[in-house]
Amino acid sequence: MSETIWNIEKLFPKEYRKQYHIEIEPKDIIRKLILFLQEGQKEKANVTTMIGTLKVLRQIIDRAPNKKEMQDFFDRHDATSMLLSVLSDPKNTFIDEDLLFEYLEFGISLLDGGNVNVQKNIYNYCIIHPSTEVMFAKFHSIIYEQIDYLQRKKEKSDAKNIEYEQFHQSRSVIVEKLLRLLQLFTEGHYLELQNYLRHQTHSRNRYNLVEAVTELLKTYFQDLVQAHYENIVKCLDTLNEFVQVLFFKKRKYSSKNNRDHVKRINWH
Repeated sequence: MSETIWNIEKLFPKEYRKQYHIEIEPKDIIRKLILFLQEGQKEKANVTTMIGTLKVLRQIIDRAPNKKEMQDFFDRHDATSMLLSVLSDPKNTFIDEDLLFEYLEFGISLLDGGNVNVQKNIYNYCIIHPSTEVMFAKFHSIIYEQIDYLQRKKEKSDAKNIEYEQFHQSRSVIVEKLLRLLQLFTEGHYLELQNYLRHQTHSRNRYNLVEAVTELLKTYFQDLVQAHYENIVKCLDTLNEFVQVLFFKKRKYSSKNNRDHVKRINWH
C-alpha cells in the first residue's frame, strides 16, 4: 500500500492523465491521510482504519531511499503538527492503546536520526500552542502509572490479576516507545527543545519529565529483571539527551555505552 501511494502517478500514464485532466500526486494523498488522522480522533473514526493509515504512512518514511528527505516532506505537509495536535487536544482524554502506540511509532519515524527540521517545528508548536501542556501531562501520567504498577507488583508479588497484568504489559511497550520519542525530541542536543522540555515556559502547568524518567529508572533498578532491560537502556538514553549539554560537555555518551553498562548488571 505504501509503495502504491508513493508511486501513484505510475498507475496512470502521462497521456491518460493529460487527456482526462487527472491531477493526482502522492503529496495530495498523503496530505489527505494526515488530515484524516488529525480529525479522526475528534470524529471517532474507526480505530482500525486509523491504525492502518498510520502504519502505511510510517512505511513510506521508513522505506524511503533517503529517509531524511522523506521526513522533511512529511513535515512540510503537516505531519508533525498533526501528531502534536492529536496528543495535545484536551478532548482526546482517552486514546486507544493500540492507536497511541502507532502515533508514538509514527513520531519516532518522523524524528529518527534526530531530524532538526522536525525538532524545530516541535519547539515552535510548543511555543505557539500552550495546549501542548496536555501532551506533557499525558506523557508524565504514562510514566508515573508505570512506576505505580512496578511498585505495586513488587509489594504484592503473590497477587495475580491476569487482566491487570496484560494491560500493564502492553503499557510497558507504550512506555518504551514514549521514552524513545522523548529521546528523539532532543537527539543531537537540540538545545531549544531540551530547555523547553525541562521548563515548559509557555504552559500554565509544568510537568517535570526529567524527574519522571529518573524516578522510573530508579524503580526499574529496585527489581532488576531481564524484561526491563530495554526500558532501562531507553531511560538512560533519554536522560542523556535531556541533560547532556548541561552536564556532559566534556564527555560523550551514547546508546552503546548505556547498553554496555546495563549488560554488566546481575539480572534476576
